[in-house]
This record gives sequence, C-alpha cells and structure tokens, in this order.
Amino acid sequence: MLEIIANALRAPSARLIEGCCGYYQNNKDEWGAYMTVWDAGHYHMISVSHVSNTPTKHEVAAALVSPTRYIKEEGRYRNSRGTLGYWATVKSGDHWYMVSVSDMLQPFHNQWWLERIS
Repeated sequence: MLEIIANALRAPSARLIEGCCGYYQNNKDEWGAYMTVWDAGHYHMISVSHVSNTPTKHEVAAALVSPTRYIKEEGRYRNSRGTLGYWATVKSGDHWYMVSVSDMLQPFHNQWWLERIS
C-alpha cells in the first residue's frame, strides 16, 4: 500500500491542500511537518518527524518506498463516517512518517481488505 501512496504523491495530478499543511510540535518538544495531498479521489495525510522544513511530495514518496524503510505499524480503519482507510507508521532515514489515506470514491484494489475490518 505504501507504493500506491508513493505513486500518488509523485503523480502530476497530486495537489497539496494548502490549508492542511504546516508544522507541529510533539509532546517531547520536537518539531515536525504535516501535509495533506489530494490525488485520484483520495486524501493522503502525512506527518514527518524531526524536520525544520516541509519535505516535498517526491521526498516523502522516496522515503516511503526506500529499501531501508522500517514499517513499525500499519492497518485499516473506518473513520467516524464509516469511510474505509489505511494508515502506517514508517521509519525512513532520520524521520518517522505517519501516513493515512482515505478510501472515499474508488476503493484501492476493489476493497481487497474489506473483509478484514470488523
């Protein structure tokens, strides 16, 4: 699934949602950046730890598919409206990437994972 997200981030049609990008400070006073990207009917929400500048969509895509990345956790979810989605926590280089993607209009792979959600 991370490859699908990386492909979406690289797509010429991918658009940053301007009001949904910025910086955050975690409970350890460490700074990170977050962004929301819209592509092909899906919102991709991404936060990146330990950065002072917001990475580009292409930099995030490269990190998510890096052969040295480490996927700490991943899974599927339903949001408060019942919309299906995917999330992951990924370590790549010096940064942690927290990724989630909605599955609103055209489900990925015809909802091959739908039966796994209770």
